[in-house]
Amino acid sequence: MVTYLFIDLVASTLMLPWLPTIIKELCEKDAGLKAVWEFVHTKILRAKGGVELSAKDATFIGSCAASLMSLTQYICSSTFGAMSDTMGRKSVLLMLCIMHIFSHLLLASSGVSIVFFLLARILLGATRANVGILSAMISDVSDRESRTGAMASLGIAYSLAFTVGPKASSWILNKLFFSKESSGSVLGPHIGLFAAFLVCIDLLMLFTFPETATLKKDTEKKMAPKRSLWQSLKILNPIELFRFHGIEDYQTRAKMQKMAQVLFLHMSLYSGLECSLLFLAQQRFGYTGEKQSHIFLFTGVSMVIVQHGIMKYLKGGREIKTVLTAMLLQVMAYLTLGFSISEWMFYTGLLFYSVTSSLFSPTFNSLASLSIGSQQQGQVMGIFRSINGLARCVGPSLVGTLMWRVGTTTTFTLGAGATILVAVVFKSIPNLEVFPTNAQAKASTVSPEKKSS
Repeated sequence: MVTYLFIDLVASTLMLPWLPTIIKELCEKDAGLKAVWEFVHTKILRAKGGVELSAKDATFIGSCAASLMSLTQYICSSTFGAMSDTMGRKSVLLMLCIMHIFSHLLLASSGVSIVFFLLARILLGATRANVGILSAMISDVSDRESRTGAMASLGIAYSLAFTVGPKASSWILNKLFFSKESSGSVLGPHIGLFAAFLVCIDLLMLFTFPETATLKKDTEKKMAPKRSLWQSLKILNPIELFRFHGIEDYQTRAKMQKMAQVLFLHMSLYSGLECSLLFLAQQRFGYTGEKQSHIFLFTGVSMVIVQHGIMKYLKGGREIKTVLTAMLLQVMAYLTLGFSISEWMFYTGLLFYSVTSSLFSPTFNSLASLSIGSQQQGQVMGIFRSINGLARCVGPSLVGTLMWRVGTTTTFTLGAGATILVAVVFKSIPNLEVFPTNAQAKASTVSPEKKSS
């Protein structure tokens, strides 16, 4: 399963170093996009003069594409996850794998069409539901003692793929197919076909996987699609995500609601910063695909060092301080990157970004886990994952829009200020340092009988 996920993610990350180059050419050559852009500038923004698409415009379009992909992932993860409970993990994974191949073939044939490019990204976002299904497969076949280690192996596959994939794309494809100055219309077909080839290997591997889910009876299978859709609609309601109806204790529920708001705000700011890095490097330092891959290599290695060199030495009881430290480092990342005038300043900002990436999520999730009872762990942590996904739908387009309208330096300064405000809100959460005992945790759980009454 780890090998399958690694190959799948490498295929997905091959295009990342070249994304600004491809979007820039789409802005220059897609006639339909130019017509839409002219309408936006002249009729909506009331701009005068030429309406040629600039690097700022490319950043905005790329950010919106990232948000669109995240939105598709947010919707499809719960839908396909629920389907796998009734239709079987293997059959749903096969369906997603075929969709993944088709998304890369669509990219290969997209040329300079923004419509085909966006369709390819939407399909790719839908296929990211396979990560949740792989996690479910591990839960199906592992016991409590071995499950943590098995889940950690998926995280390792993620780290390795995002470190190796972009750099491999830059080195291998540069050597075999094209030069550093190749256009997006040349890059797209080769990247798409090479990625599709890798996913075909995954497809063959899937046929060797056993079915791990306990399948339902035929009568229940017929109702699976409708049930899955209804479950997904309930899970996807953003308002319901922040209510935590399953927690009966008022203080615990209020604490979780505040923590959920902090998570959404912080991850919106973080994902906006994450999405803008490649476009910032292209605008300020003229980075092309090869140098863009250095960004992934640097951040990947930095994250591994922090995760394996610092995180394992952090003792319990320091979660709040560590979360606040991560937020402070994000402020430093925003300011250093926003005001960077040289590559060494840019990489210093990347280092701050890498450390906050490594520190925030594990410690924040640990803090949330300590605040609830064992019977509510799955429910609450699942909600937090959904909120994380929702934030990634909002963050890139929000930051991209600000960069488009007011510029990078102003946007990143605003991002730093907003992160400070989020840190203040986090520190002011009532009972933040109060954790329930086992007896209190059990008492705060809603029993099925009480819930149905």
